[in-house]
Amino acid sequence: MAKIDKLQDKLRKLEEQIEKEKEEAHKGLGEELVKQLDLDYELLSTKKEIKSVVELIVSELNSNPFSNDVGEKKSDTISEPEPVVAGQENDNDTTQY
Repeated sequence: MAKIDKLQDKLRKLEEQIEKEKEEAHKGLGEELVKQLDLDYELLSTKKEIKSVVELIVSELNSNPFSNDVGEKKSDTISEPEPVVAGQENDNDTTQY
């Protein structure tokens, strides 16, 4: 039973460490965004205003044709041609006989 208690304690410490790392990442990202975008803190005084600013940033990122689309769907990508199986015709086959 002592072994289980030690493992549970180790797990709890790892979970705490993960949460601390997440908090630091969130804080650092937020600070860097505010700094780089030169945001006015008055625009960020409520959760509603923060959400509005984030939605605007995401909207701008999605509308940029030079960046990877955040919401890109698999159906939006060019599909690979179907493989040709012996004995079946392939409409995309351009082989000349």
